[in-house]
Order: sequence, then structure tokens, then C-alpha cells
Amino acid sequence: MIISLRDPAEGVPSLYQEVFNGLPLRHKFSFGSFCKSEKAACYDFGRVREELEQFGFHEIRYITFDAIRKGRISSGDLFGDCDILQIAEIPIGHANAGERRQGDNSQRKLGGVTLKSLGQLTPARWLVDRLGFRQVSAYRRLVAGMDRVALRPSGYRALVMPEQSAARFHAGYEQALSKLKSQQPASERASAV
Repeated sequence: MIISLRDPAEGVPSLYQEVFNGLPLRHKFSFGSFCKSEKAACYDFGRVREELEQFGFHEIRYITFDAIRKGRISSGDLFGDCDILQIAEIPIGHANAGERRQGDNSQRKLGGVTLKSLGQLTPARWLVDRLGFRQVSAYRRLVAGMDRVALRPSGYRALVMPEQSAARFHAGYEQALSKLKSQQPASERASAV
């Protein structure tokens, strides 16, 4: 099993930006709420490792996201002592870079939240279904109109993790980085110092 390691301070905001349009309304209005949710748990590397081990995956290797981004991965990085390919560098494409405000990497561009988003709420869905609004001919026009009313316009937002979430994610990240260093051959560890 291979786990790619990305600094959660950069990774969690990137994930939030990527999945923003599909998030429940409470997460669209609160990045802190998103950080505490299961959706962000993939950056709790300690928890990820524990869960993988519970499912019987004990051979876990780590690779840094920066190495992936820079295309500096060898088959040895992926397979360790089991490397039979001996590929010095594996080419990896780079895609899906989220837009950030120039000069301020903490500001990420997020979509807007419209009145239509209120339709995601359970009481609203229940009311629409119970009263049969979907069958009313004007329903689609009403929904389209609601999509034009912004509750919060799109734009750049500073995404700062709550201290408790940041501490939890960072602790798991540091622990995983130390395991990454121990999986490297001694000759590479010595040259990295």
C-alpha cells in the first residue's frame, strides 16, 4: 500500500476547493466544519495508517506529494526492496491545480453559494417531495431563478484550519514523514542529511 504525503496545511484547502461544489451547505459556509468532517480525514495520516492496518495492510510505503508533483519518483520509491522494474524516473502528469490569488497562496478561488443550495437541506427536500412541487410546470423556472440569487458570491477566500484540526493533521503528517525517512536505504538517508 502506498500513501502519498502532502502537508495538510496545503492539502486540506486544496481538497476543499476541489470538492466545494458537491459539499453539503454547512461545509460550504464553514471550512472549519469541513476540516472536522470525514471528508478531510484522508489527511489524518495516523488514522489512515491505523485503518489500513486494521484491514490487513501492514506493508505501507510513503511518498511525498512534492516528489509526485515534481515527477521525481522511481520504481524503487514505490516498491522498495521488491522493485523488479528498476525504473529511474516515472513520468507523472500534473493536473487539477486549483486557482489561487496571485501573491497570496492562502487565498483559494471558491464557487458561489446560491439560494438553490437551500434545496439540499432535508426539510426543503421533504417539503418539495411531500407537496409534489417537482410536477408543477413552473418548478424548473423557479429553481433556475433561485440559482441566480447569491447567498455568498464566488471569489477568493482564505482557508485557515482550526487549531485543533491543524494540530491533529500535522502530528500524523510528521509521524508519517519519519516513517518515510526510515523506509529509505541508509545510503540515501546519509546523503539527505
